[in-house]
Parts: sequence; structure tokens; C-alpha cells
Amino acid sequence: MKIALDLRRIKNPGVGRYMRCLTEALLEVAPEHEYLLILPPDYADNIQRSKPGAKMEKIIAVAGYYSLREQIELPRIVRQHGVDLLHSPHFNIPLLCPCPVVATIHDVIYLACAEDLPSVAGRLYYKGMMAAAVRRADRIIAVSQYSRDEIRKYLHTRREIEVIHSGVDGRFQPVTDREQIEKVRLTYGIAGEYLLYTGIFKPRKNHRGCRRSGGSWT
Repeated sequence: MKIALDLRRIKNPGVGRYMRCLTEALLEVAPEHEYLLILPPDYADNIQRSKPGAKMEKIIAVAGYYSLREQIELPRIVRQHGVDLLHSPHFNIPLLCPCPVVATIHDVIYLACAEDLPSVAGRLYYKGMMAAAVRRADRIIAVSQYSRDEIRKYLHTRREIEVIHSGVDGRFQPVTDREQIEKVRLTYGIAGEYLLYTGIFKPRKNHRGCRRSGGSWT
């Protein structure tokens, strides 16, 4: 099977990491397939292929994300390369695609938190494209049960949505070297317990609500 992955947002910090790690995992666990990676211009390639036998072809897509041009260019790429399946690891899909489409919807944040997208026109376009993805994609993936429920709530759908949780990069492992831990504490002046957070700082992340309860952080 020839699988195309729309990776045009791979340079983004959040969904981009999901795209890169997903691609590397597919090359690792399913090298029997052929993969067409649809990448943005000027992408500094850091996709690792651990198994030499995995067939991977890369192509640059000029069309910008959320553009009219992508609705023409993506179906053309799919046809020209004989793609059997297109996976969009974000919700934006070509509305008229010559092959089956799988879409991952991570959240409906701009519908649930309108203040994060002040533009009314932007929110309408966002909702329209996401609703189209829910209607037209052959399979929808959500990254959590909460996201699945939010998709159904805000897009008024009861269709089947498969929950596939995001994995953890193998580089993230518990640190047992006490010397290394103390070095980090001294570097940042940490005396007591601490919680490391690496995401963006916005009200929707509820940093103020983070508290320690019953031996764990909530």
C-alpha cells in the first residue's frame, strides 16, 4: 500500500512533533508499505528512518495550509503518485480526494476557547473545515477520549471516532543519576519539589489550576 502523509505543518512545535514522531514510528513498525511524505518548502529534514528497507519518498507542496490552492494541489499529488491512502495528521483535508482519507483531530480549541482566535471569520473557516473533515474523512482519529467527546459536542456528530493516544518519544526516560539531578537543581535554583512544563502559556492551559493532591499533580 502507498500511504501519503500531509506533513505541511511539521515545522510547528506541537502538531509538528506529532507528525514527525508518527512518521518515524510508521517507518519502524510497518516498513512493508510505501510512504509519500508531503512536506513544506525549506523544511530542514530531521525524519529518522531506522529500518533501511522502509520505502520513503519526499515531495514539496507549495500550497499553504488553509488555502484554496491546497484543495487543488493535494488531490493532484495523490493522483500523480498513485496513493492508496492519505493521512492528514491535522484536521485539514482535501474535500475532493481520489483516495480514502484518515484525519487526526487533536482538539476543537478554537471552538471551545473563542478568545484564542479573536477573528470571527477565522473561527467560521476553522469550524467549516473541521466539520467538512468529520463528514468526508473515511476515518477520524482523536488523541484522547476527552477530545473525542469535544469533537462530537461542538460539531454535533455521533459518528465513530477512534481514540489513539499519542506516544512518548523514547528519549524521555526517568533520570536515576542523582549527580545529574542535583546539577539541574543547582543550575536553576530549585530547592523543593517542582513540575516541568514545556508548552505554551495561555489561559486555556489552566496553569493556575495545577496543584498537588494525594501524592500526584492534577
